[in-house]
Amino acid sequence: MTALTPETVTARGILRHRFWGTYSAKIVLEFPDAASATDALRTLGRDPSWGTVKGEENANYLLWIGDSDALEALKVALADRITPEPCNAFGCRNARHDIDGLEHSVDFGAPFTLTVPIVPAEQLSLEE
Repeated sequence: MTALTPETVTARGILRHRFWGTYSAKIVLEFPDAASATDALRTLGRDPSWGTVKGEENANYLLWIGDSDALEALKVALADRITPEPCNAFGCRNARHDIDGLEHSVDFGAPFTLTVPIVPAEQLSLEE
């Protein structure tokens, strides 16, 4: 029997630290198109911190907001699907920083890509 490889979509992402008041972080994912974002939300949306960005012009974006504990849990849950982009700033020579790293900015982490397996809607209804 041949194992099926799940279909995936890939997004570019960036994390923004929010240090004012109680710390939180915001992650924005940009997908190639709205359909890919919708498909990814079916998988990621099992975590209630994921949502869509308002406005039709933003249909290819997903948004996550959480506190430091939720961020650590998210990083663990997505560790095998996150790939930090190589950094050449300030002599880094293709270093790969953590998505919430403060190496070059106190506001933003390192840019990254996230590969999301697509769960068919039919399969989700069977799991409920």
